[in-house]
Amino acid sequence: MSFTCKRCGLTSHNENDEDHRYCGVCHIYEDELLPVTRFSQITGIQHTLYLPIAQSELDAYERRDLLLQDAFPDLPAPEREFIKSGITPEEWQQFVVSPPPIQEEDDE
Repeated sequence: MSFTCKRCGLTSHNENDEDHRYCGVCHIYEDELLPVTRFSQITGIQHTLYLPIAQSELDAYERRDLLLQDAFPDLPAPEREFIKSGITPEEWQQFVVSPPPIQEEDDE
């Protein structure tokens, strides 16, 4: 038997982790994760990340009652970026940090 964390994707074969749906890497129980779905502003692809946030925090941000960094001070920047733009950490790495080379056209 095994348990795969929805947040980090790692699998534990510890029966206690499976029984309690607990990730020892993220130090969080599965029922403490909120699925957040967004369309990427880069690719247009719909993604869902499971984040350790409350629905009330997400609602306050979406109503613009709180700034992103105030609503989710404990989230890493890549996860806050996902909430804001739908850009996953992997897309950010691929398209922003290490963008594909620009091919120049020949004018000949």
